[in-house]
Amino acid sequence: MQSVRVPATGAPRAWPLYWAHGREAEAGMRVLIAYRSKYGGTEACARALAERIQGDTVLADLRRRPLPQPRSFDVVLVGGSIYGGRIQREVTWFCESHEEDLLSRPLGLFICCFYTGERAQTQIREAFPESLYNHAFGRAHLGGTLHPASLGLLDRFLVRSLGSPPGDVNRTRAEEIEALARATVQAGAVPAGRSAPR
Repeated sequence: MQSVRVPATGAPRAWPLYWAHGREAEAGMRVLIAYRSKYGGTEACARALAERIQGDTVLADLRRRPLPQPRSFDVVLVGGSIYGGRIQREVTWFCESHEEDLLSRPLGLFICCFYTGERAQTQIREAFPESLYNHAFGRAHLGGTLHPASLGLLDRFLVRSLGSPPGDVNRTRAEEIEALARATVQAGAVPAGRSAPR
């Protein structure tokens, strides 16, 4: 199941089934988490975010169609993983195609990569259009996971050339996931037309 709805009760349903039934009236905010994951690490982070956010949350894998419209949500989070210094093209396409809608509501941005500090901040800045980067209430680096056995040939070569350790690596930053989830809840509580605290 690639796209799921995580209602306030926590029971996921398939994304197309949710839209077939139309918008449901539920108390709380509606959150879209649009992400692209190559080997599953970013998807795991997106799911962890969804579990921590109170409200009606939809996870949308940007490889799948149909995609939800950001204007249907109170808050939108967009993220992906960094490979070869770049975020996936589906994330770039989504941001560019929906820029106006994303600028009209609270927006959070996240990346998954192994860099830390200033290098991670540079990756976030370069991954998203400047207008969205400047508008975002939150910009998070959620770390990453590496499972060499699941990598394609080119990615294995890249990992070896970077001197990555052999075996599975989990550098997911749970504290950053928690902080972005809290910021998302806070941003969703701000009335439309006002900016959330940064």
